[in-house]
Order: sequence, then structure tokens, then C-alpha cells
Amino acid sequence: MQGAGGVLVLGAVFQSIIQRTVSYSAHSEVPPEFWIKSAFKEMHKIFESFDGSMLISLVFGLVDERSGLVYFMNAEHPWVILYRDGVADFIEHDMKFRKLGTSGLENELFISTFQMMAGDFLIIGSDGKDDLILSKDEKKDTRIINEDESLFLKRVEEAKGDLNTIFKLITDKFELMDDFSLLSISYPDDSTEMSEEEIEKIEATLRLARSLVGKHNFKDAIKMLKEAYEENKNRTEVAQYLIKAYMKGRAYKEASNICKEFLEKNELDSNLLFKASFCLKMNHEFKEAIELAERIKLREPFNVRNLTHLADMYAYTKNYKRSEKLVQKILHIEPENKGALKILERLEKENPKI
Repeated sequence: MQGAGGVLVLGAVFQSIIQRTVSYSAHSEVPPEFWIKSAFKEMHKIFESFDGSMLISLVFGLVDERSGLVYFMNAEHPWVILYRDGVADFIEHDMKFRKLGTSGLENELFISTFQMMAGDFLIIGSDGKDDLILSKDEKKDTRIINEDESLFLKRVEEAKGDLNTIFKLITDKFELMDDFSLLSISYPDDSTEMSEEEIEKIEATLRLARSLVGKHNFKDAIKMLKEAYEENKNRTEVAQYLIKAYMKGRAYKEASNICKEFLEKNELDSNLLFKASFCLKMNHEFKEAIELAERIKLREPFNVRNLTHLADMYAYTKNYKRSEKLVQKILHIEPENKGALKILERLEKENPKI
């Protein structure tokens, strides 16, 4: 009954979150990392009010249907499984967060990401998929319960990722002792391969562009790379080097535009997010620059370079409290960090209360 009641509460809360997202642009037009963190905190707060009498484990996240990028948080639920090229394995290997409703949940929240490739299956299931009765002795009233998590992985491989087949393989051989539920997310293969001639043409363009950048001839390098980028917008190396050429030539506005355009299909690339944020900062577009840096922080909470970049922007925009908090976090990780100490010195001058 406790589990059934928990699911009813969770369903009502989650439905409210979804309805609010659909109805108000302030909730729908936010980066996925922000949305997940906000929803996760709201659900946790509801269950925390039950004082530990109702706890919920779950995997919670979003899938970008265009790119196959998955954003998720796992609150003490069985690990997510990847089935790729005939092999099943976990994409997680440690517990990040306790169940929703666990009192004193003070871990810093962060978002995990996973890039699905063409033909991949992600499989998520309840612990009933592992809690199987291997054998039992009715005379002695004893039974042997499975404790091997890899047993399910083998069934996934045998079934080639098909959920109905997985269920049949398990129930044919073992007896269930708990709820058994599975969810599968697949990413279709609709990619088109480039010809050897096209690949060679791109590589030749990049070689010449590198030579031009090395000679500080940014104008011609950018012109050549822009043409290549317009023809091959899915090629990472073309976009990356065009951004680099713009940045070398201090054309930060143009660099940030290419970053943002390319990120629409490659949001897993946190390094590209950082470059976009840096370019926006150099162009004094601080609001958007801070938003991108905060997204990186939610993915990589201990990325010192990003934390320093973020603290510097908050100091510049006079959000001294937030800047000082980030500086203290940096100094906790690296007590002698020169960038953080420099920002702290500036904060003390501009805001004597610190």
C-alpha cells in the first residue's frame, strides 16, 4: 500500500509539473538541466514532508529526440542499461542520490548526460527484474534469490533488447517475487555516410585553414571554413575550427553564434558550451553567458575552470553573494587557485561586507 500510495502522489505531482511546463513559457523555455533540477527538487520536497514514511526511487530525465542526448538523474533506482552492438552494460556505476523523500538530502544536485548512438537501446527497469527466485525447496521452505545483476544483462543480449522477449526469457526460467516493469528508449539509425571524396575535401580544407590561422590570416581562414560549414553542418571538426578561427580573430559575436547553432544538435559537448559562454562574456552578453556556465555547473559541479569563469561573471554583474559562494567552493577544491584568489580580492574591494 505504501508503494501504491507513493506512485499516486508522484503521478499527481509530476502531472502538475508537466501541465505547468506546457502552460507557461517561463517553465518550458529553460535549458533541460534547469528544468530537471527544479522538478527533482519539487518532487523531493513533497516526499520529504512525509518524514521518511514514503520514499520513492526513480530515474528521471529528458530525451532530445533530434540528437539522442539523454539528461537524467537517478535517485537510488536500478542502473540504466545500454544495449549497443549486441552488448548490454550499465551506463552508471555508482549511486548519485538517495531516494526522494530521504531527509537530509544535502548532496549537490547535478545532471548526468548520455549520448545515444544510432541503433542504441536504453533499458530502465524496476528491481523486480533482478529479484528472481532461482530455486526453492518446499520441504525446507527455503529459496535461493538472485543477487547477480549481470543475469539480467545476459537476458537483454539474448533478446537483442526486445522487452517482450526479455520478459519471456526471464519468466520461462525463473519465478518473480516482485513487481516487474521495463521501459525502453531507442534511437533510430537515419544517418547518411559521407563518401571518401567528401571526407578528403573537408580534411584538405582544415589543413589549409590551420596554415592560414598559423599565419594570422584569419579573414581567409574564416571565409574558407564558413563555406565548408554551410555544406557540412554536422561535421564537428569543421564547426570546432571555425569557432577557433573566430576566437583567434576576436570575432566573439560570430563565434558564439556558431557555437549556439552547433549546440542545437551537439548539446553533450560541455567544452563547446564553455566556449559559447566565454564568447558571450567577451561580447558583454552576460545573462546568456551565465546561463550556459550554470548548465555546465549542473553537469560538472567540480569543473574549476567553469566555476572561476562563472564567479568572475557574477562579480562583474555585481552579484557579489553568488560570486563569493563560488569562489569559496573553488578554494575548497584548490586552496591556492590564483584566479579565485584574484576574484576574492576584487570582491573585498568592491563589496567590503565580504
